[in-house]
Amino acid sequence: MKFNNISSSKYNLDKILKDLRLDWEVDGASPVSGLHNKKCGEIIFSEHKGIVRTDTCDPLSIMGKNYKIVQNKEIMEMLIASLDKEKSTRIEGGFFKNGERAWATTEDHDIKIKRFNGEIFGKALLEWSHNGEVAISLKFIIKLFIPNWKKIILAPFIPGNPATFCGDKFKHTPHVEENLKAAYKKAPNLYNKLVKYYNDIYSNPLNKSQMKKLLDKLYPDRIVIDSGKTIITPVYSDRKKSIIDRYTIFEKTFGSTQFNAVLAFNYYFDHETPVYIPNDTDDPEEYEKERRLMSILYGTAAKEKIRFLRAL
Repeated sequence: MKFNNISSSKYNLDKILKDLRLDWEVDGASPVSGLHNKKCGEIIFSEHKGIVRTDTCDPLSIMGKNYKIVQNKEIMEMLIASLDKEKSTRIEGGFFKNGERAWATTEDHDIKIKRFNGEIFGKALLEWSHNGEVAISLKFIIKLFIPNWKKIILAPFIPGNPATFCGDKFKHTPHVEENLKAAYKKAPNLYNKLVKYYNDIYSNPLNKSQMKKLLDKLYPDRIVIDSGKTIITPVYSDRKKSIIDRYTIFEKTFGSTQFNAVLAFNYYFDHETPVYIPNDTDDPEEYEKERRLMSILYGTAAKEKIRFLRAL
């Protein structure tokens, strides 16, 4: 599956699209027909259109007839127009499955977290879809590399009252490019807030016993009383053990802190959470990479990271 391809061609749109393997279009056909069963025969969906990828002829979705088709090239043009041309940036991106959902990230913000000595970047993540899952979504995330370990993606979220989601969502309207540019201009302020939050939790103590209690709160054991007997069934015991083990390893570097707790929790969901791989998968390794990245960007991992921050 084609994803996570890096473009070194800064503002050459056609080269960027080719490098990221987003150099294809979609089209819509209406009405949509289909055979449901022998009794009904052929059914015509006159109020819908089928969205098809034109280079592979893969069907991507069935949408309402008023659904506005958005091409990858349009989105990437808006992305490039929104970037600070004075800064050197690396564009990374790709698509999931057959092209139902696509994404691109840029690295154009320097991030500093006190006492953290590894590499760290501010990344703007732009997502869009050809199946109606999301119109256009922009998130500001932090990607860091712990020395001698793998990368970790920190959620674009700051808990509090009110909580702050570091990003925005847009519909594909005539003002979408203008709105996207305005959203990018918020990036420095949002990154400053993210950095302040992580600097704060770097100073907040949280020991291993407290970490265990926090995980038990997030994933409580199932308690059932049957015929006067209390039956306790552990929930996600392997998950909790893996996170605590990672907390212990990172504790030598980051101490008994909330920051260490966040790193351990995120590391598990980025690299260690099990991925189901169907037996008929042609390339199990690539399938696992794709599913794990989908989870990190907008799936279970992304949601669990925010849940953890809320509970911290």
